[in-house]
Amino acid sequence: MSTPVVLVAGLHASARTAVVDRLLRDHPGSVAVHHDLREVTAGRVERVVRDVSTVLDLGDVRLAHGCVTCTVREDLLPQLVRHAATASLLVVDLWDSVEPRSVAEALDCEEAHDILRLTCVLTALHAEHMPVDITRGDLSARPASRPRPVTSAISPKS
Repeated sequence: MSTPVVLVAGLHASARTAVVDRLLRDHPGSVAVHHDLREVTAGRVERVVRDVSTVLDLGDVRLAHGCVTCTVREDLLPQLVRHAATASLLVVDLWDSVEPRSVAEALDCEEAHDILRLTCVLTALHAEHMPVDITRGDLSARPASRPRPVTSAISPKS
């Protein structure tokens, strides 16, 4: 039977971490994999594999031909396959700017077909930053006297 995989994306690390921590707490035996890209300009990517209580693996990943997305994909798949046999759930904590679609597509390969099963892609939102994030910082359309509720910003006009 294949192991379920959840991708957690989002612009804010604190929001993603809260979601990942909750998944790890709520699903005993689950494992999370995260690639830290803070030092990517120096050619360094740090991989952290953890469960609810401890770091299971910490390692440096070599930047593959200058492409961050390729580096994460090429290192992530072997990590997920490696932990699939013992994990009840695999959680991928994506870096701020990593597009979940490319990672989801990478999981749909022959090597992982019978081992991994993508079950969910979540986007973690930071409540305080959400109005700015969804308007890409352009708040000029908002009346100065009162903020527009989020529902009116995303609902179609009647």
